[in-house]
Amino acid sequence: MYRIYPAESVCLRSVGLCKIIGQRSLRKAWSELLTKSGSKVASQNKIGQDSQVIGKTDNTATQSPLGTQQGHSCLSGEAANKAGNKPCGNLLPVDAASIDTIMSGRFRLAKAPTLAAPSLSDNPIAFTRLRCDDDEHGLAGPVPPEGSFAFQVMLKPVRSWELRTNRGHGTLPPSQAGDTYLFDLSENPQLQLHSSFDMVRFYMPRSALDSLAYGRGLRRVAGLRAPPFGVNDPIMHGMALAMVASMTNIDAAQPIFVEYMALAFHAHAVHAFGGVPDPCRTYGGLSPWQMRRVVEAVEENPGANHTISKLATECKLSSNYFARAFKETTGLAPHQWLTRKRIEHACRLLAQTSMELSEISLICGFVDQSHFSRVFARQEKRSPGKWRKLAH
Repeated sequence: MYRIYPAESVCLRSVGLCKIIGQRSLRKAWSELLTKSGSKVASQNKIGQDSQVIGKTDNTATQSPLGTQQGHSCLSGEAANKAGNKPCGNLLPVDAASIDTIMSGRFRLAKAPTLAAPSLSDNPIAFTRLRCDDDEHGLAGPVPPEGSFAFQVMLKPVRSWELRTNRGHGTLPPSQAGDTYLFDLSENPQLQLHSSFDMVRFYMPRSALDSLAYGRGLRRVAGLRAPPFGVNDPIMHGMALAMVASMTNIDAAQPIFVEYMALAFHAHAVHAFGGVPDPCRTYGGLSPWQMRRVVEAVEENPGANHTISKLATECKLSSNYFARAFKETTGLAPHQWLTRKRIEHACRLLAQTSMELSEISLICGFVDQSHFSRVFARQEKRSPGKWRKLAH
């Protein structure tokens, strides 16, 4: 038996924040903290439990550079340089196709379907499915240190696997569907899988974690932490299943849906894994002028690439607040409402014109006629062709 300081357990605490807050408003403190170049970040893990794993390793590899302090930390900027650690470096690119290429190469897969929400922050929250049917996959590729977190949500059990980080190496217990593991990517976590696997990787850059928390009026998230050997999380599992359903046809996935899921993921992560309480306030709905502006923007061009961030800008709101206020007003998530508006416009074209279905599908923002027909039939309970005949 030996101890390993788990890469999943992270807690960052900002020094100087209390001093700033004591003199200025929280909003101004946030702005000053996030924009101040080279600000120092002191790190301390608050989890009072080490993980125990079985295996052989060089004892020096498992020794924490923080001495007897339990857990481990991720330092950034000047603090990392002073500690002698590598600074949190290059992040993943902002487009889903590039992330697909990187992740499929890292895990030696033919493809790694990815959906990303690049418009919510400078660096994207992304969702990637990693699936392999081979019983002996082996060691995944190295992860260049970066200031980000990754959640691995299991869709099927993994019987045998190991975790390697730059702090040690150990065997992980078998996992079940819904088990969720949190990794700090500054620690170069590498999985060695000895059985088939199917999982969804939720990617959260530190910049997105902070900027979206600021948009919701929350204090800066001090870090994310989870039990060393994962936790069964039904909410993360449900989100993973929803993303997998959209990955069956990447081109048909609506950007507004991916953004909505990214916001939901962020909200859950900061509360369940970041220890930030949900603010006790009631979100009001959109004002009449805001709702009117959203309707006008969509009706002017139903087939445009409407996103939560763009519609929120029209209403002069943050993306987080807009998404909640919109659902409060309409009873629907933004992507559900947008789909209904597109189908309503398609019905008008079917009834009032002789346009081909393929042409209507593109005008209304669907990928192709097949995609349009599936969505239309699901909402109207009949195919577009049958609906047109009944309308005439």
